[in-house]
Amino acid sequence: MFRSLTAVALCGLLCGLLCGCIAKEEGPRTVSVAGTVTFDGKPVAEGDIIFRSTNPGEHAYAGKIVEGQFSFDATPGQKNVEITATRVVEGKFVEDNPGEKTPVREAYIPAKYNTNSELRAEIPDSGTTDLKFELTGQ
Repeated sequence: MFRSLTAVALCGLLCGLLCGCIAKEEGPRTVSVAGTVTFDGKPVAEGDIIFRSTNPGEHAYAGKIVEGQFSFDATPGQKNVEITATRVVEGKFVEDNPGEKTPVREAYIPAKYNTNSELRAEIPDSGTTDLKFELTGQ
């Protein structure tokens, strides 16, 4: 009888441990963020936007910019923002294969908006859909 109870208890313990190991790990709570990005008054045609937490060790969240619009999920709180984009350089091409020309692209967003970003955003607990980043080449 004692052995049967011990076996049942051990089986229950193992089952509980396995369920705990298999259970999906919950990540941090995220909210929807959206907004617009312009450069010298015009929507950024295509690019990337990254929100980095000001708290060390927290994840960064990123999204695509399409026709000046972005939308993705991020954690609430104070964020450092980085924006990058490229565009075709008119009249410049690279010859990848004989007879095939690929347009040259250039990064045109100044470093003060990406590698040396001065941009900040506060993401409220409820999320936000009206973030505006108005960048200039000066």
